[in-house]
Amino acid sequence: MAYGDNLMKFKDRHGRINVLGPTHEEVITEMVMAHVNSYRQLPLSLYQIQTKFRDEYRPRFGLLRVREFLMKDAYSFHAGIDSLNEVYDKFYAAYQKIFTRCGIPFVVVEAESGPIGGSASHEFMAACAAGEDTIVTSDKGNYSANVEKAEIGQRPATFDAAPTGELEKVHTPGMPGIEDVGKFMKVKPKNMLKTLVFKATGGDVDWVVGVVRGDHDVNEAKLKKSAVEKFGVSSIELTDNEDVRKQWAIGFVSPTAAIKAARTVMLVDPRRRTGRILGQRRQ
Repeated sequence: MAYGDNLMKFKDRHGRINVLGPTHEEVITEMVMAHVNSYRQLPLSLYQIQTKFRDEYRPRFGLLRVREFLMKDAYSFHAGIDSLNEVYDKFYAAYQKIFTRCGIPFVVVEAESGPIGGSASHEFMAACAAGEDTIVTSDKGNYSANVEKAEIGQRPATFDAAPTGELEKVHTPGMPGIEDVGKFMKVKPKNMLKTLVFKATGGDVDWVVGVVRGDHDVNEAKLKKSAVEKFGVSSIELTDNEDVRKQWAIGFVSPTAAIKAARTVMLVDPRRRTGRILGQRRQ
């Protein structure tokens, strides 16, 4: 699992790397492999309350997300997808009953599965103005998701209109930010493109370049998901250091530069493209 810097690691007195478990899917799976030898023993559901370790950058919200914490986990094993979906729905209903009986107001939202993976994930959230996540809901109240997962449906493309003038190169020294360039060019950021460079690991590319509207932010979770599905990338990271700047002029990267760069994937917000393909790779 690609837990990255959140993986709790240390060296023992012999200099050997030790890792403390951030989650226990592997342990449970090994146990089931040792005791289940026929599909007739399935479906099987297990749960535990156990200590987990994650090297969080800083504790958040009191004792909620410290580096050592207790978590209740449930796992189910199945011979087919129909059985999996049925038990998933039962777990979903059980959590609803638990929170309701405890008198805790909650909102169920669609969520990213994270490094564990999976085709579906839901989070039960307590609404709080000082919370650690942001969720979006539909005006009809029939859809909720956190911002990493939220889908907005089909929207018209932004830049489908014909050009209003000739293509012109404009020198913008000392203006790495989209706001500064917009003021200088007398163009609103929403009518411009923003390009961000991510270092990629895994697969056969080194860089993932995301292109979005100038007043939008790149949704890193969605960008990673597209890079994984289309190009086999295992993880991406938005970083700025000396090694990155040897390859890229951070703050001044254009889609054209991404197209010309070797071992690079460019992924464009589909509402910002003008006839180009969504994903483009150069070896």
